[in-house]
Amino acid sequence: MEGFETFQQIFSFFLSSELDTNHVRSVEELIDNDLIETVSTFHTMRTDLCKKMIEHVDNVELFNSFVGASTCLQYDTVPARSTCILSGVQLEPMAGILIVVDTRKIFTFHKRLKVIVLTFWYILNLPAELTKQCIEWFRGTSRNNVTSDVTEIVNHITTHNNGMFVKRAYVRLLNSVKFVQQDMSKITVVR
Repeated sequence: MEGFETFQQIFSFFLSSELDTNHVRSVEELIDNDLIETVSTFHTMRTDLCKKMIEHVDNVELFNSFVGASTCLQYDTVPARSTCILSGVQLEPMAGILIVVDTRKIFTFHKRLKVIVLTFWYILNLPAELTKQCIEWFRGTSRNNVTSDVTEIVNHITTHNNGMFVKRAYVRLLNSVKFVQQDMSKITVVR
């Protein structure tokens, strides 16, 4: 990640894209646009982080189920005699996490591996994760003063409370990147 200013551009781009289905096309039509390169570099970073996580746990099945998924429900216990999808070890009910991906795929894994799984989900779904909370906030707080101008909405959200949403998203992203690059190696997945 190059810096906060670059991240602000990326955040605004994803926010605009979420609010206006034609935003990506309008950006692509611009001839000399550094934003395209910036967003492309950001997606490459996400891809590299995901690959590093898959290599660390050596389990493609679980993470492939996340691609294109729209929901992931988490339960803090697992059925008796469940097996950790990542390590193959049998789990005690209170020692495991059960997730249901898109209401049809069920996986169980050890609680100590939860941070890896949830970080992967976050990075994979990063554009939507970055903007979800601030869009909900805007829709909930601006019912009487609704504007349909995407530029105004993006400006309102990104400047609200001294850029709180952008700063919060940036810190969360930096923490996720740090986890993958430095802290994840401390969590072993023994088969």
